[in-house]
Amino acid sequence: VIINLPVLKRHMEGQITSALKNHVGSVYGPHRWIAHAMAEKNHNYFDRKIAEFASAVRPELTITDIRSIQAVFGPFRRPDTKIIDNVNHLIITGDMVAADVIALDLMKKYDSTFTATMEAIVRRQHEYAEELGLGTSDLSKLEVIKIKE
Repeated sequence: VIINLPVLKRHMEGQITSALKNHVGSVYGPHRWIAHAMAEKNHNYFDRKIAEFASAVRPELTITDIRSIQAVFGPFRRPDTKIIDNVNHLIITGDMVAADVIALDLMKKYDSTFTATMEAIVRRQHEYAEELGLGTSDLSKLEVIKIKE
């Protein structure tokens, strides 16, 4: 069983690191390097690779840690990086796209620097992932259970 354990954060090229983007790290060598190198020239190529890399791994379960969010800049830390504490969410699902849709909504809610252009890029990644059968971005097709302490 493969379990995907992403932590939600901002990413320069991918806009967010969450369930789908987490698997760029699962790919070794030239494919990964080429995808990052192409991001500046052809962002569409990079977005498609995010979905394809996730498709190559296809975890059975994704547990997204959103107890806090690395906002403003990522995935590395620099002086303008902001850590937003007390978000206090865990997403547990077998659907990577649905996990990313919920994570995207939380990023938009908590990171005031996250723009509509960035959101459009992430939604394009979701479209590619849906084409590959990695899940759905239509949360009305799923049962979402929220548990509060």
